[in-house]
Amino acid sequence: MLDTLPYCHSHYIPIRDIPKWDFTVNEETFLIHLNKAEKYEAKKRLGERLRAARALRNLTQVEVAAALGQPQSYMSKRESGDRETTAVELQEFMRFYELPLDFFWVI
Repeated sequence: MLDTLPYCHSHYIPIRDIPKWDFTVNEETFLIHLNKAEKYEAKKRLGERLRAARALRNLTQVEVAAALGQPQSYMSKRESGDRETTAVELQEFMRFYELPLDFFWVI
């Protein structure tokens, strides 16, 4: 059972101390148990972080998508927040960009 989340590189915060969010994590989706407005905002913020990560590496959407074996639209939809990013996909982005979870965390 997941009971802590990374807060920064070396600190963890108990999930119970984070108000309003339910962190029942499964492998299918990263955004869970949010109302429609919260989900929309979280997808937009995560998209902004994905775009920032790509910019840090001076890469295009085409280059990132190709490296991940996906079409360019895959990156476009995630960066715009039009498509949810699963936990598995987030792990792939973390590995590819060599960035920690707290870089992408959208709370």
